[in-house]
Amino acid sequence: MSKKAIILCMSCNQERYINEEQVIKKTWGKDIIEGKYDNLKLYIFRGGAEKDYIDEKNNIIYLSCKDELLDTYDKCINCFKYIEENFEEYDYIIRTNTSTYVNI
Repeated sequence: MSKKAIILCMSCNQERYINEEQVIKKTWGKDIIEGKYDNLKLYIFRGGAEKDYIDEKNNIIYLSCKDELLDTYDKCINCFKYIEENFEEYDYIIRTNTSTYVNI
């Protein structure tokens, strides 16, 4: 039985970060998003939404917390809570950001 992991990539609603999200989706995240690994999930997460919700089509979790760089701790904690309440159990939760390359 293989271990299950979810990769949470912190971003924000600024053009630079949104561009970096697109690079992830075209490079190291592509195979994960397309389902090549049945034990891995990848979601980008951003703050600034009116309510917490997930956009499954684009693999983005929108959170109702602030989206400023000074609030990254709160945004991460809110994302972890969202995962805990809305997803099945994972063996690992990996938190990264848009400037990090993950070698699968």
